[in-house]
Amino acid sequence: MCQRAIDGVGAMKNWIKWIGLGLFCLIFHQGGIAAQTDSTQLLVERIVIAYENFDYDQTDKLLSVALQNIGTFSRGEQVKVFQYMAFRQFQKNDRAEAEAYFQRILQLEPGFALDPVTTSPKILLLFQKVKISYLEGLQLRLGDLETSLFREERAWRSLVFPGWEQWHRGYKKKGTMWALLGTATLVGLGQSIAETRSRRDAYRAERDPALIPQKFDAYNRMFKTQFYWGYGLAAVWLGSHMDALLFSPVKRGTQVAVQPYLAAPGITLSLRL
Repeated sequence: MCQRAIDGVGAMKNWIKWIGLGLFCLIFHQGGIAAQTDSTQLLVERIVIAYENFDYDQTDKLLSVALQNIGTFSRGEQVKVFQYMAFRQFQKNDRAEAEAYFQRILQLEPGFALDPVTTSPKILLLFQKVKISYLEGLQLRLGDLETSLFREERAWRSLVFPGWEQWHRGYKKKGTMWALLGTATLVGLGQSIAETRSRRDAYRAERDPALIPQKFDAYNRMFKTQFYWGYGLAAVWLGSHMDALLFSPVKRGTQVAVQPYLAAPGITLSLRL
């Protein structure tokens, strides 16, 4: 008995030791994260101070250090680093690099805007040009995504109800046929479920021993029937979807689109067949 007590105390000490070690590691990890956050914030502040004091050599050195460890910065800090990198590249007459850093800013924060009071008008003009180009590209990508999801490639309507996709793509007869089949099997399934419940209640309520087997057989037949209707409905749903995917291609028409462009005056006229 004494030996068991001693073993129990030893096991408890081991548990306490491991729990203490785990808490120490957690506290150390959180402290490391906090220290890393403070160091990145301090580095960004030093970049801003050096730039505002026209100490461009120091600014470039600090920016180089920040870029080497950019993954450790928060999103807001990354925006600051890219902003001053763009400023410095513009001052070095490297407009392409400045535009690239402005692009990276907009990818992080599409609504970002420079301070019109403290920023050079030439830098503001370049940033506005990049932002307009970025927003136009974003709009085009969203339009392509909408087209791919809802207009052409995806036959998602046939998953909602049989025949809808065929009807939407202009195959009115096929769409009507699949819709009627889907409606008929759906109604048949609903009626068979209701009739099964009715016959089950009649079987359970029957007290005449001579009629119980008859009521049970009627209930059993209808119970099987509802599965047949269910299989039929699933077959119609699957058949309609496969028909929409494989045998009902999108009928392409001619579309004329007029689209204004914000980057330069004028419009473009595109013809799509």
